[in-house]
Amino acid sequence: MHQIFAIPNVSIPKDVQWGDVTHQELAQKKLDLLQKVNSLALSQTVKLKSCGQQFKINSHFAIPKSLEALLSDEPRVHLEFNWYDCESLGMGSSEFEDESGQDCVLFSLGEWEFSIQRDFVSAKNHHQVVLISYSKIADGFQNALRCYIPRLLLRMNFLVVHCSAVALNDQQAIAFMGPSGVGKSTILSRAPNLVALHDDMNILRIGMDHKVYIKGAELGSILVPDLPKISKEYQLIEIYQLRQSQKNEIFELKPADRFTLLLSNFANYFWETLTSGEVDQLTKAAQDITNSVPISEFRNNADVEVWEMLKVRHGLS
Repeated sequence: MHQIFAIPNVSIPKDVQWGDVTHQELAQKKLDLLQKVNSLALSQTVKLKSCGQQFKINSHFAIPKSLEALLSDEPRVHLEFNWYDCESLGMGSSEFEDESGQDCVLFSLGEWEFSIQRDFVSAKNHHQVVLISYSKIADGFQNALRCYIPRLLLRMNFLVVHCSAVALNDQQAIAFMGPSGVGKSTILSRAPNLVALHDDMNILRIGMDHKVYIKGAELGSILVPDLPKISKEYQLIEIYQLRQSQKNEIFELKPADRFTLLLSNFANYFWETLTSGEVDQLTKAAQDITNSVPISEFRNNADVEVWEMLKVRHGLS
């Protein structure tokens, strides 16, 4: 199959939001690779399912084995990825990924939306995505999903949130928020005989009963040990903002701080690209969650006593 894409030859706009990206010349070189994709035929086709969304992948290589757990045969397709290997297009993986920043640079030209990140570059036109990354590992594809899935799910009233989460029982779960390195993954690893949902990204839904429900997102570290359990919805009964401390203490946050915490942890929505309707939807969701779920600051020292404290707080034996 030889796909031909009429991707415009563009330069990165001067007013683009760079975030923590430092190697701006490399970003333009990666963008220029999109002009070479028509030279390669796409010979492999598979379907994957992640976060309830169905994706078709056309490629000229076998997909990394780490994605095989997501293989699916459902007919509907939300996005179609045409995936190319950077090395086959003349740029080695070490050069392609020579960027310390993690942020994604986005801009649009006509009907095309361009995304550039350390592990991938892509051009999207309606439901078609042209993606370039290093094909031997799945990081580029995973990070592209992180870029596109949140807005797809927002249309279905699901919210992708940066947090870790653990199920306390068959019905209820708690979540932990905070910056990288604060201990979101550590606290999950020490949970005693409990089901960890995801240590980085989870999906929230506000129910008709005004309760908030959470399930794991198959994003980031895509291979999760027990996919059926993390895909199950649990009622979210408390959110903790983690802070490192010598003592273990829990304080209720003020309403304004709860609201700000939620907005800052809505994942990969790229606020500058959202419509006013999408901004209103996210703002209302943050307010609704603030009104429905207790949100506390948890100062902790990451030792085993943390879970003794949480077990007592949530009535666990």
